[in-house]
Parts: sequence; C-alpha cells; structure tokens
Amino acid sequence: MPEVTVGPDAHIFTYFALLNRFGYDLEGNPEMHPVRIAVREALNGLSLPDAEGFRAYYAGSQPFYPNVFLAEVYALHLDAPPSFDGPPVERLDSLYRSLERELPISIAPEHFRWIAQTPEALALFWSQADLEDLWRSYLPEHQKNGDGMAAAIRDLLLKAQAKLGITGWPFSRVSVIVNLLQSDWLADLLLVDDTLWVILGSSHPSFAASALHEALHLVIRPYLKRNPHWIGASLKAGLDIKGSMKEQGYWGTSDEHGWYRALQEEIVRALTIWVEEGPDGYNSCRGHANRGFKHVPAIWAALEDLEGQPLGEGLLERIISSFSQPD
Repeated sequence: MPEVTVGPDAHIFTYFALLNRFGYDLEGNPEMHPVRIAVREALNGLSLPDAEGFRAYYAGSQPFYPNVFLAEVYALHLDAPPSFDGPPVERLDSLYRSLERELPISIAPEHFRWIAQTPEALALFWSQADLEDLWRSYLPEHQKNGDGMAAAIRDLLLKAQAKLGITGWPFSRVSVIVNLLQSDWLADLLLVDDTLWVILGSSHPSFAASALHEALHLVIRPYLKRNPHWIGASLKAGLDIKGSMKEQGYWGTSDEHGWYRALQEEIVRALTIWVEEGPDGYNSCRGHANRGFKHVPAIWAALEDLEGQPLGEGLLERIISSFSQPD
C-alpha cells in the first residue's frame, strides 16, 4: 500500500497567491474558500514595486490549463522560500516531454521561456508581498483534516484494489498538496520518480475521491498507450463529444490525441464511481454525462456486467467496445 501524506506547499501557495493578485478568479462554487478570500483581500491592498512584471508573468499563465500546470511542475522542483532557486528549466525537458501526451497542446519554446521566469517571479512576490506572514497565518487552515484525508485516500486505494483487482500501484507514495487558493473542483497530478503528487483545492476527506481519480489515470494510461488501435476503432464515439471536450480542455492536438485524452477521462470517472458507489452509482454517472462525458454511464454499466473481472487489457477492450461498436 502506498504511503499517503497530506499537507500544503509553500511553492504552490506562493504561485497561486500571485495568480489571485493579478487576475485568477476561476471558481466553480458559489463562493471562494474563506482563506482564498482573505488572502486576496490582503494582497489587493498592497503596492508592489514590480507589479507590471508580475502582471506580465500572469499573462503568460493563460490559457489557465495547461500553462498553470506547466509552471506548477517547475515550482515543485525549486528550493524553499525565500530563494526559490532551482535547476535550469532545460534540465526538466525530459519530464515535460513525457507529459505532452497528457496535455491538450504541444509544449513550444515560448512555454519554456515563460516557465523559466517562475523562480524569479516567486522570489520577488514572496518578498514584496510579505508572503511569509500570510503563509504562516493560513498554514493551520491548510493542515486541517489532513489525517482524515490521508485515511480516506488509503481506504479508497484499498477498495480499488479489491473491486478492480489492482495488485499494485505505479507509485509508492501519494503526496497530496492542499491549496486553498484554487477552485476546489480543480485537481492536478504529477508523477516524479515513485511519488504521485496531487494538488487539490480542499483537505476535506470527502475530496479523497479526487486523489483516487488521479491515481487511476496512472493505471489506465499504459493500457491505452499500448493499444492505440482502441482509439482508432472507437473514434466515432469520441467525435460525438469532441465539442464539449474541447470547451473543457480535454481534447488534444488531433482527433486521435483528443479521444485518447477524453476516453481516458471517461474511463477514470466511471472507475472512480464504481469504486466509491458500486451498483448504486447511476445518478453520479448521469451527472457526468450531463457535463459532456456522455459515455460514463455506459462504461459504468459495463463494469457492473463484468464485475469480478480484474482490470486489464481484456476488460478495458470489452468496456470500450460496449459503447463504440460501428453501426
């Protein structure tokens, strides 16, 4: 069983404090988290000597996904504040290239030029915004519920092993970074060596399923990569949802790439519901379908029909063919 830790990270806190100060207003809930509101109010009243430079750096973060994720990856490789020193971004080229298949874009030279500004931007913002005081003030709120969240994640990983026949995970450690300065319906994952990093907008145990969701991506990806013919054979089903997937950032640089990403997301959503709710998950599946993930109910129903079969190539091929047979 992987080790699970839950807690905040000063790099991510600093990065999102900068984003919030200069225009990041994305929120899926009726209201932002009280910590996010308080930090925004504290920062909005500050006069920053390098405000124009920060504003230009913020402009590079658009579109929000995947640009913010690309900067998060670099930030997690930097030294602790106040220096935020780190390796040249070029040293992470192989890591970034390994991520491209999971992104809606190809990483271009201009992305690297912008990402390279991250250490200086974070160090200056930490200093000029007196972020150490804000970080210390809201650290306890970020740490709240950490043990409960870790326990809930371990429980779900065990349930996934039992219900899906998973015999091992492609990581030995799950490190959940709690970031109350982002919308709590956002989640990012990054696998570095044998650690799965998951960035979540809440530490409440009810969000443990988000960590399971990200872990299941790492289980499903190798099967899809080894079987590209699945993508081609079921592409018509993918094109049915291309419009909504593009709007939500789940498509890609080509139709085949886009369906690879969207199909992976639909399978993972259905698997997460199956682990959490089993045969009682239909309403949850319909909720995902109403948000554009049309095939989630069919994938979930196929899991019910094939219950007891371990997750693997045979099961996945049958699941995909169950909703994508040609006319």
